[in-house]
Amino acid sequence: RDLRAGTPVTAFRDSIDKAEKAVTALDGRRREIDGFSIAASDSNLYFTETIAALLAVAGEISKASARGDVTVAISAYVAFMQGKERAGQERATGAAGVSAGKFDLAGYTRVLGLSAAQNAYFETFELAAAPALASLFRETLAGRTTEDVVRMRQIIAAGGLTGAMAGIDGKSWFEATTARID
Repeated sequence: RDLRAGTPVTAFRDSIDKAEKAVTALDGRRREIDGFSIAASDSNLYFTETIAALLAVAGEISKASARGDVTVAISAYVAFMQGKERAGQERATGAAGVSAGKFDLAGYTRVLGLSAAQNAYFETFELAAAPALASLFRETLAGRTTEDVVRMRQIIAAGGLTGAMAGIDGKSWFEATTARID
């Protein structure tokens, strides 16, 4: 074991420690959420940081293998999980703006950026994944559910700053994006 700072073993251990620390706080955060004693932004930040820490562990695992095929497979999976996490962030950010009837500039740019980030991560997944998995991914996302999200994204892009978002509401956005994530 090489435990010198900056080595793969140390980076892996550091990522595990950070993830464990974040997960240890989970029960307390859930109590705060259930008791409405934490701001939504603080709750979102906690979950975003916790998920990022867990994804970092998976990323470090991909570096541990001496086999290229294993590294590529794990890297593909990490890209998939990163894309799915951005989909969850898009769901929350979009729900806030759509429910309010209008986005502020920060929320508007964030929701559009999260859509683009998903595309990048999912394209990386498709390039690195085994062909059968990439095909399954495309087949799973084909259809009405994804079409509904794409349509709503277009409405947000066109009118999110002005409030011209006819045909979209917070409930329909949340339901459609949840179905797509599922």
